Amino acid sequence: ADLALAIDRASDAKYHYDEMLKGKPNDAELLEKVGLCEEQLGRVEPAIARFEKAIAADPTRVVSYVRLAVGYRRQERADAADRVMDKLVAAN
Repeated sequence: ADLALAIDRASDAKYHYDEMLKGKPNDAELLEKVGLCEEQLGRVEPAIARFEKAIAADPTRVVSYVRLAVGYRRQERADAADRVMDKLVAAN
């Protein structure tokens, strides 16, 4: 799955990560990777949801905070993006 994500085969990677999540639904790393897949596929809302869940599962996931802030900025929600970055600093 990691290789598929690395070579821009996000759909294939997402399938495998989703399968792994069935056994570990709150695994922050897997949630983050699904968020990255959603992002590569151009699905901002699902990506945001996954990054939020990854942060809830593990508040030290720096990449999830950054990608979440990027998602909010894509939605022109600068205030939400700024709050995410403030939470990143506070949590880490």
